[in-house]
Amino acid sequence: MARLLYVAQTFHPKQGGAERYIDRLAEAMSKRGHEVYVLAPAMSGGRELERRYSLVRTDFYERYKKGILYFLRAYPMAA
Repeated sequence: MARLLYVAQTFHPKQGGAERYIDRLAEAMSKRGHEVYVLAPAMSGGRELERRYSLVRTDFYERYKKGILYFLRAYPMAA
């Protein structure tokens, strides 16, 4: 049995391909007996759905967008 962590930039309640993919992948892996965690952005309002895996909500992406690493990620490096 493995412990798996999936990091999602967006997640439920947003409905899109990436959100569904991570949800289905995490569900399938947990059905196989793995310990699965999904790290996703914090959600305001609404209620969480029942899942077979652990969902951890955090504001990591909002804080990351305000940091220097976010701005340097696309900064062209000198040759």
